[in-house]
Amino acid sequence: MGLPAGTRVLVVDDDLDFGDMILAMLEHRGIEAAVVSSPLDALDVLREQPDAWDVMVTDQTMPGMRGIDLVKAVKAIRPDLPCLICTGYPEALDEGTLAAAGVFALLHKPVDFPHYFALLGRALAGS
Repeated sequence: MGLPAGTRVLVVDDDLDFGDMILAMLEHRGIEAAVVSSPLDALDVLREQPDAWDVMVTDQTMPGMRGIDLVKAVKAIRPDLPCLICTGYPEALDEGTLAAAGVFALLHKPVDFPHYFALLGRALAGS
């Protein structure tokens, strides 16, 4: 499943190079995206414009807040926002913990872009 043009993705990752790479790949496909390097900045962005985003993808291991805790905080602001975690350490997260936090899916680093885009599409479709 592809992503519709005009989809708005908020990417949260403290690795600026990784964030820039994801941004370039999304924009190459006609997807609107923004990258923030701090979970606290992501919360500010979502508080200011909660309906400006169609999906959020966050790293798990970041200074100040783990991705799973960011998802929980985001769900308090916007319960219907699909949230995915993209991490280099997927073994640290189990399905029960992810489901309890409201995480739609877990993506692995290094990123497999066809899988990345497929999961974003599924998240938008709600399946």
